[in-house]
Amino acid sequence: AEIDAYEEGKLERDWYMAEEGGAAQGMDEVDPAREAEREEKKKRQLAQVARVNIRQQMKNEANEMWELNRLGAMGLAERKEVNLDFSKEDDEKRVAVVVRETTPPFL
Repeated sequence: AEIDAYEEGKLERDWYMAEEGGAAQGMDEVDPAREAEREEKKKRQLAQVARVNIRQQMKNEANEMWELNRLGAMGLAERKEVNLDFSKEDDEKRVAVVVRETTPPFL
C-alpha cells in the first residue's frame, strides 16, 4: 500500500496537530453537502424561534393591556404624560360665551 507524498504530508500534519491539541483536526475536509445541511437546520431553528417569539410577544402585549385595564378600573393606572402646552390652540377660533343671567329659571 503505497501512499503518495500529499497524503503522507496530510497524515503527518493531522498527527502532529492532534498531538498539540487537536483543535484543527479535520479542518481540510469540509463536506459541502453536510455544511448545507447544517445551514438549513440553523435556518429552521431560527424560524421556529422567531415564530415562538412573535407568539410570546403577542401574548405579552395582550396580558399587559389587560393588566393596565384592571389597574385603571381600580384607579391605580399609570398616568400618561399630559401636554400642557396650549400655544398651538391660539391659532384656532375662539368663542366667547357671555352669561347674563346666573340664577336658575326655577327660582
